[in-house]
Amino acid sequence: MYRHPSQRYGIEGQCFANRNGTACKIMQSGICEGKCAFFKTRKELKEGQNAALLRLASLPAEQRQYIADTYFRGSQPWNRAVQP
Repeated sequence: MYRHPSQRYGIEGQCFANRNGTACKIMQSGICEGKCAFFKTRKELKEGQNAALLRLASLPAEQRQYIADTYFRGSQPWNRAVQP
């Protein structure tokens, strides 16, 4: 019996990019191939995003403002970062 790679690896529904157990939002083919370099749980994704925001929050004010204006339309999302 054929089993999709995500089912063989037991990751169905665990990867943040996984849709409907077989579709991948990251891969160009759109097909989940099981374990890949992009695999992250939703928790790991949130932790990584929070770490990036904390890093941005640690920059000098002038640099933070430049990044906010350039990439976030003036918004500073790192102000919502959660300290570990």
